[in-house]
Amino acid sequence: MNLTFDEKMYEAAKAAESPEALLALAQAQSVPLTAEEAGTLYAQLHRNGPLADEELDSVAGGGCSDNGVHRIPPTCGSCHRQMSQRFDIITQTVSYFCPRCDS
Repeated sequence: MNLTFDEKMYEAAKAAESPEALLALAQAQSVPLTAEEAGTLYAQLHRNGPLADEELDSVAGGGCSDNGVHRIPPTCGSCHRQMSQRFDIITQTVSYFCPRCDS
């Protein structure tokens, strides 16, 4: 399943105190999420312990680039404004959208 949350929703998901609370939050926002997926997502958001090597590289400065190419948010093809990011908390990927025209 590919879930995409904006930063506000991501912070609310991180603040959930249980998988059940996370599921209730998703349902309130009309986000399709099963109880099993809520449990998996909750575990990812609340894990403790050492970072994986790739996570550590990102924290240590490697998160600003993909294979050495600096990431700069693109501009919208319609209104030419800088696009905002959406972070998919399941796949841990970033996508872009225009906050003005939502394209």
